[in-house]
Amino acid sequence: MEAEERGDLVQRLLPIAGHLTTLVHGDGGQRDIHQAIARLTSDDRDNLLVVLAGLVNPDVPMSALLGWLTFDEHGNPVKPEVATDTTLRGLAEEVWDEAAAEGDFVDEAAVQQYLAGKPVTVTDAERVAAIAEAFRRGITYLQLDELRRLPKNSTSKFVSLARKAAEERGEEFPIPQHGNAAVALSEEQVLEIRRRAATRKETDEAISLSFGVTRKSISAIAVGDTYRQFGGPIRPKKTSRPTAKQRVEFAGGTPVTARAS
Repeated sequence: MEAEERGDLVQRLLPIAGHLTTLVHGDGGQRDIHQAIARLTSDDRDNLLVVLAGLVNPDVPMSALLGWLTFDEHGNPVKPEVATDTTLRGLAEEVWDEAAAEGDFVDEAAVQQYLAGKPVTVTDAERVAAIAEAFRRGITYLQLDELRRLPKNSTSKFVSLARKAAEERGEEFPIPQHGNAAVALSEEQVLEIRRRAATRKETDEAISLSFGVTRKSISAIAVGDTYRQFGGPIRPKKTSRPTAKQRVEFAGGTPVTARAS
């Protein structure tokens, strides 16, 4: 997202953030809050969280931030339980420590931007997460190379190195191994391949170029050796080469039988 687009997004969501804030601070009830949120799209709700976070000073003591809370959900008087000298930034450090303890932190927003082809800097862990999600969506490695404007086979090479590193660390790798080119095809793609292969109007090589996989992969799909869980027309496998007798018959002739002397 460009800077101007981000600015327009913030301007559009600021009134909504202000409305939600006043509701939470006493100008409305639970139903009002629910209705205000329900009108938003899922993307707007995600972005609204960022806008609301931007309105809060992380270095203000929690006693000041929560000082307006004088009653709990049952209407009973309450006092902030957080120490007066604890700031929001101090609490946030606990979240970062937990994330570090669990392994590499993955920014899901960065992952989605990567898959959308937008300019974004990602860590190796985020790139692995993005490729794993692309795999689930049926996006091939070659298609991902094209989407990210990377040299051909860049994604495949990255996955191979990342898989090897994970195995050396004794960690489970989130991207399944698959076929010759380690790519996943969706059910819709498999059905389309089988339909095109069954007509015999195109070579397997030509079809393979449309899906970013090898000719052998197309042939295996067409005859049902792979993706057996999906339907579609299965192309009969080629039989062995015809005999001399069969070749004569195919040509419309009559084979000559040897006579005993």
